Amino acid sequence: MVTADADGQHAVSDIVRVTEALQADPDRVAFGVRAFDTEVPLRSRGNTVSRHIYRFLIGIDLSDTQTGLRGIPRRLMELCLAIRARYEFETEQLVIIKANRMPVREVPIQTIYIESNRDSHFRPLRDSARIYFVLLRYSVASVITEMADIAGFTTAMAASGDLVWSNVIGRLVALWVQFMLLQSFVFHLRGNAGTLAMYVGLVVVSGVISTALQSQIANIVPFPVVAKLLAEVLVFVFNFLFLRDFVFGRSDDTTRD
Repeated sequence: MVTADADGQHAVSDIVRVTEALQADPDRVAFGVRAFDTEVPLRSRGNTVSRHIYRFLIGIDLSDTQTGLRGIPRRLMELCLAIRARYEFETEQLVIIKANRMPVREVPIQTIYIESNRDSHFRPLRDSARIYFVLLRYSVASVITEMADIAGFTTAMAASGDLVWSNVIGRLVALWVQFMLLQSFVFHLRGNAGTLAMYVGLVVVSGVISTALQSQIANIVPFPVVAKLLAEVLVFVFNFLFLRDFVFGRSDDTTRD
């Protein structure tokens, strides 16, 4: 199936080109991408910066992340039936493409804006916030996980006073909470035994690093919980990138025409 925005911004010839790209390789998602080398209306300028944000948070590198001209393979159509969204539908679709390691092909198309995109129903502030909220799900899941970790850590610390064992208990509690959130809330991909094994390995390694950092920070900061929070912040980005690219899949196979 090929989708195109209904606001006149896609030429028939470009729709045909994307259709032909999908027909030539029916298992590869085809994106009609704009160059943005002309004057871009204010309400559409977010597209020019979203590429880098999406690359970091989702792990998929596209020239035009918000294009509505897309050639969608049958498998992706089936997976997208579960999406319940408005303008963030296209972002949710990128998450599914990434999580299921689907190859992507970019097809250059014309950049067309009619009367500064006046007829678009896209509301820049409200709908951009909704789109980028989708990209913050990992942070939300991490905050919830950290709360579960700290709750377990604080309880164990109060009972035993042992820093190492308190961290182990906190990590075990957080492990189950985060894995469930990552599957159902962040990456929308149900993991298998291999996924779980890699995830547990990451938890063990990051836990060792975090505990070592806490021990060093505790020599400066006399509050164990504060030392733990500072250490967790330092390993946050590493954990996200590892989860994004290795545990829950890698789909950076992008072909550009």
